[in-house]
Amino acid sequence: MKKFLLAAIIVVLALGNVNTVSAQSVDSNVGVVGGTLSFVPEVFDFSNVTINSEGVTELSKGINNRIVDSRGTGGGWSLSLSATNFISDAVSDKTNSRSGSTMSIRFPDNSLKVENWSVYRNNDYGQDIDPINGPNRLNSSMVALNSIPLQLVEAKKGFGMGSYINNLNFTLTIPYKGYVNSLSDAATSSYSLNQEVGIVSSNYKATFTYTLTSGI
Repeated sequence: MKKFLLAAIIVVLALGNVNTVSAQSVDSNVGVVGGTLSFVPEVFDFSNVTINSEGVTELSKGINNRIVDSRGTGGGWSLSLSATNFISDAVSDKTNSRSGSTMSIRFPDNSLKVENWSVYRNNDYGQDIDPINGPNRLNSSMVALNSIPLQLVEAKKGFGMGSYINNLNFTLTIPYKGYVNSLSDAATSSYSLNQEVGIVSSNYKATFTYTLTSGI
């Protein structure tokens, strides 16, 4: 027992005599390079519909658009939307005496409406949504779309750094009458521009313009 204790003491003393020769700290760096501010819209079409000459038909479509702020500056951003009216392809002008004459028809104003349903983080990527500074949805009630930009989402400076989804719902009223939008041979047509006429069978197209602006 005594020999064991002595050996243990010797080991402790030996460890106690270890001297630190050198202690150094080093730095490790990584460069975080800012990316871009980008917008990814969901492309969609409304379903085909049969003309109802005794009333109107409403179509609805919900979509999810994505806004990604990878700049790393906290510069803030805002998103707006405008749209043209729905206008038909060129169709035959049956009133025109000139062979091959065509016309196009547009839907009445305010046929297209949008409701700004929500804004939320995309799979929890990025900065939390702040109730005051955003990103927050604007104009949450149902609003008619036209050429005047409608403000949809805003993130104030220092906020909105990450990936976010803006959920929109569109309602399109298919009318039983429209307006003459263009005439290939107006001089020989029984129609005049902007005249109210029955809706014609055709493909109708509108252009949606989203504008993502840096800063507020």
